[in-house]
Amino acid sequence: MQRIALLGLNGLNSFFGSLVLFNFFDLPKNLVWLSTIISFGLLTYWNRQSNKWRTVLLCFSGLMAVGVLFFLQAMVLFTHFESAMSDTTRTNIHRLEQSLNLYHLNIGSYPTTEQGLKALRTAPVIDPIPKNWNGPYLKGTIPQDGWNEQYVYLSDGQDYEIISYGADGEVGGDGARADISSKQQ
Repeated sequence: MQRIALLGLNGLNSFFGSLVLFNFFDLPKNLVWLSTIISFGLLTYWNRQSNKWRTVLLCFSGLMAVGVLFFLQAMVLFTHFESAMSDTTRTNIHRLEQSLNLYHLNIGSYPTTEQGLKALRTAPVIDPIPKNWNGPYLKGTIPQDGWNEQYVYLSDGQDYEIISYGADGEVGGDGARADISSKQQ
């Protein structure tokens, strides 16, 4: 009878302990069941053993479980961090596009590559010099991308492209290292 009660208690402790930890770390629920089964099996096995190392083994397995949970949580946070950098970059590109469109409405063309995005803040001094510049067209400073790099601005005056080279700062790439362009949005 004592063994059955002990098995039931181990199962409940394993399940509720896993449920609390996995809700705290916002991890998938199927991992709760896996964690429950593993810890239930370990606790049941260790309760049958009677040796001086049982406490050490329980502490070590607990530390290992917590280490795995922290590692999984760090991976989740890193994924969200990279996504936030890309979202910030897309938002800044959209903001720059709005300012460029306002510039185009007043001047009749976009700033050239040589004039750059600086033409949104101060009147250009490089040809073609606009006669009816009525800026600044962008409040504050010219934003940087999510990785604190300058945007690449390409324009012939009639069309433009704003590019961020992503996390690696180099042309091409995939995932977080992929280029983000105003032409893609």
